Amino acid sequence: MNNLDNFIGNNLIYITAAAAVILLAAIAFIFGRKKRLPYIKAENLLTKNERDCYMLLRDFSDRHGYDVLCKIRFADIVNVCKGTKDYMKWFNKIKSKHIDFVLCRKYETDPVLLIELDDRSHDAPERIERDNFVDEVCGVCGIDIVHIYRRDFAGLDGILKKHLG
Repeated sequence: MNNLDNFIGNNLIYITAAAAVILLAAIAFIFGRKKRLPYIKAENLLTKNERDCYMLLRDFSDRHGYDVLCKIRFADIVNVCKGTKDYMKWFNKIKSKHIDFVLCRKYETDPVLLIELDDRSHDAPERIERDNFVDEVCGVCGIDIVHIYRRDFAGLDGILKKHLG
């Protein structure tokens, strides 16, 4: 027997154990890797127009005792009445819609005024239909909603005061 055979014979148990550990580590590496989820962090929460409007709303809110929230899911503002026939049909109509801004009284979370920042996209027939539906739901729920355009930013304080009473 040569030296290699002697070494292998004397250390067979250790060599087998090391090989098993390496094999198990390789299997764990191959099958234990999590697949990367296809998401990345958004660059900004708000578009430039939304951010400009938010800054004006924040200034107003600070001066008049309100908090301004942005991009709130409509289904978190209004609810389908319990026991409504075809509940899921009605919930599906509100679950994927968002309101640009919501004013609440300072330190409270009840919505006082909803603000939609409109642009040219709101002139499309399907967007007009969506806005009309949201406005109708707000009316039924007794929540005031106002639609503003960028051109309204200069008079925003007056518009808000008019709607807030």
